[in-house]
Amino acid sequence: GVVRIRGHGVSLWRSQQIKFRLTGSLDLNSRSVELKKEHAGAYTNVVLYNGSFDEARCCIDGTYSNGTISLAKLPDTADQFQ
Repeated sequence: GVVRIRGHGVSLWRSQQIKFRLTGSLDLNSRSVELKKEHAGAYTNVVLYNGSFDEARCCIDGTYSNGTISLAKLPDTADQFQ
């Protein structure tokens, strides 16, 4: 099966906060992940990410046009940063 991913957030870049929307999918059989991040506002570029989901480590590692990406679950104390 395939899980659809949707979300939004803020990119921090050169002392700026740039809002974005995130869409994508996770293939549960192959553990492959595809993400598309669309910036809004002053910057409207789109970044495509491809990676794999490691269930044991609860993280996604992959690549995009400018390098690599690593997403991991934050500890519960991360709520202080919101």
